[in-house]
Amino acid sequence: MPFVFSPNELHRLNRLAFRMRCNPTESSSGERRIRRSGDGFDFLDYRAYSRGDDIRKIDWNLYGRFRQLFVRIHEAPRQTSISFVIDASRSMMFGEPRDKITQAQLISAGLTFVALRGGDRVYLTTFGESSLPIRGPFSGICRHSLIIDELQQITCGGQSLMLQAVRQLASRRLHRGLVVLISDFLGTGDIEAVLRIICGSGGRALAIQLLAPEDRGANLKPGVVRLQDSETGEMVQVLIDESSIAAFQEQFRTRQEAMKRLFSQRGQTLVETMVHEDYLSVISRVLSTGVIRS
Repeated sequence: MPFVFSPNELHRLNRLAFRMRCNPTESSSGERRIRRSGDGFDFLDYRAYSRGDDIRKIDWNLYGRFRQLFVRIHEAPRQTSISFVIDASRSMMFGEPRDKITQAQLISAGLTFVALRGGDRVYLTTFGESSLPIRGPFSGICRHSLIIDELQQITCGGQSLMLQAVRQLASRRLHRGLVVLISDFLGTGDIEAVLRIICGSGGRALAIQLLAPEDRGANLKPGVVRLQDSETGEMVQVLIDESSIAAFQEQFRTRQEAMKRLFSQRGQTLVETMVHEDYLSVISRVLSTGVIRS
């Protein structure tokens, strides 16, 4: 698929990640990093000095004020495993001005850059007719170009096999970290089973849903129309009227609400987006959830 991630986009992404880090817009109960004391760089708190503590951690300014010894406590860095699972089924070829798979590639390129810069381990896989085997781990920002190379190899076709892809992650115990599911979630099968696998062993799920206006029934007009199954490519000719269009749109809304409830009940994160949305805006919304830290 045509996909380019230029140095200019890296510059824009750097500015975005810096702004998000300096001005977080909201906190999340699904925060993936645990604040714990250790030898990291981020200051956490003070505590009274105890015999055996490292004297280099004593805050002498506080001693001058209170005539009591305190040591600085820092947050220990904790590397997280983040697995990106990208839908490469036939339905991802749809959408304008860019198709869903190109949007998925751009979002993945941006989020993997943020993850690598944050010191996390990144894995990458796809599901569809030609599934990409699990790639990784990638660690360090210098490995980002290798991820771009892998993303450029993605080709779309066949049906969604999300559950199978997550089972493969589980076979390598990668479902215990953060699993980023990027898909239109149309015809992906049993989403509840997917979340059950991820959450069952303490993992976390971040779902980024990419939708086109046509998925919602936009631009449908009464009359005889030819419709194509986005997963199988099968063509059918149907007669539709205003009531059938309204019924389809209501069914779509009902399905979306059910999926939102499912993620909410499981304490997981779902970000709904449209293919025409600027991908940096999508990344900004994802970072604002706190699931991936910049």
